[in-house]
Amino acid sequence: MQPGLAITKTTKDSELFINRAATYDIVVSNIGDTSLDNVVVTDTAAPETTIVEAAGATVKGNVATWNLGTLPAGAKKSLTVKVLSKAGGRFCDTAVVTSGP
Repeated sequence: MQPGLAITKTTKDSELFINRAATYDIVVSNIGDTSLDNVVVTDTAAPETTIVEAAGATVKGNVATWNLGTLPAGAKKSLTVKVLSKAGGRFCDTAVVTSGP
């Protein structure tokens, strides 16, 4: 058995005005040949931004967390997060995926 997780994050909103939300699409894939349990996706927004929508996630401050549970081999899960910029500048919004026993 070979476990494996992949995550991709894309946006079409790379340039926005202040107080306009950018939408990020996150796709989590189980690229291994075994089911993975306790799969968790965490998206962290820059301090200069605010998460305004993350369906199915728990949002605390600038962190959205999705507890996906079990992700079968070959399965994919799509998530969306919307982030509002409160100031001008270039900001980084990152997403990570983990699984555990």
